[in-house]
Amino acid sequence: MAEKFVEQRVERVAGEPGRYYVASANGPVLVDICALKGNGWCGCEDFAFRHQPAWQRGEPGRHRCKHIIAAMLFECEEGIKVWNLAHPQDEVT
Repeated sequence: MAEKFVEQRVERVAGEPGRYYVASANGPVLVDICALKGNGWCGCEDFAFRHQPAWQRGEPGRHRCKHIIAAMLFECEEGIKVWNLAHPQDEVT
């Protein structure tokens, strides 16, 4: 399942930590992975009409569209790359 999120094109917004442009069928959408107390926010219609209202009503769980998930996975993968460069490990045999 994670593969479909990783395939999406994600770009950081220069000078704005936690903000990304994520490719969408209707053009790039702005995503802020730090917004809404760590839930994340997205400029797509799915988030605006389905996920954000559920979050605002206080429904339990996380309310994230595929763009927020893609941006979070991107940030996680980038962090792992940086960590691996700083902490080289022996090959696993």
